[in-house]
Amino acid sequence: MTHDYRIVTSDNVKVTFEVAELGTRCTAFLIDFLIQHISVGGIIFLLWGIERLTEIPVLSSDWSVVILILGYFIMLWGYFIVFERLWNGRTPGKKRMGIRVMADNGHAVSTSDVVIRNIVRIIDQFIPIGIIVAFISPQRKRLGDYLAGTIVIKEKEFELKGPVKDMSTYNSFPVDIEGTVRSRIQRLTAQDLKITREYLTRREALEPNAAKRLATKLADGLLKKLSLDYTYDEPDKIIEAIYVIMEAEL
Repeated sequence: MTHDYRIVTSDNVKVTFEVAELGTRCTAFLIDFLIQHISVGGIIFLLWGIERLTEIPVLSSDWSVVILILGYFIMLWGYFIVFERLWNGRTPGKKRMGIRVMADNGHAVSTSDVVIRNIVRIIDQFIPIGIIVAFISPQRKRLGDYLAGTIVIKEKEFELKGPVKDMSTYNSFPVDIEGTVRSRIQRLTAQDLKITREYLTRREALEPNAAKRLATKLADGLLKKLSLDYTYDEPDKIIEAIYVIMEAEL
């Protein structure tokens, strides 16, 4: 059974996300777990090789053992913090499974969000209460999600009741600008994509002045997230150009 999570944006646009189920989250975690431990194993093997070749006790001394243990725990929790912050709520495992962490209000997770939810991971992983909380939560939130104000959602299901028309008619950026946008497109979130699709689907039914105000606000918001100083006359052209890239890259 799937669970929906609904938010209403400041522009009074209703957006519905599908909550990531525990099975999907566990699979993503196992992928990340394997990546972590393969990486740690590779580092240890490299250090062992250095010690064999140079006779420098990089593994056999007391201080090196302490550093390795400390580094191991930093890897366990730093891995999630770094990836979720830089990849807009994704880790390699989450990306593979098509899920993402976002803030409860639909915004991208902040540094404090990912730090809090991953520090509490210690409790969630090693004390049964963490699993129990996630199991009984309608939003499948673990304790760390409640404390950080985050939720894990599926980002593969983007269909709306009224699909966007053929994108071949949409505007595009000049080649140099398009390259810049593509290199920064991961700064945008699942919410940005869904709101943009919602606008493009509904814009012809909106009152012209209201549509222009909404389009200008949406275009400015997308350009700001992309750190792109781009002058435009028609906001719809900007929205279409960014949307085409979002559909291809996100």
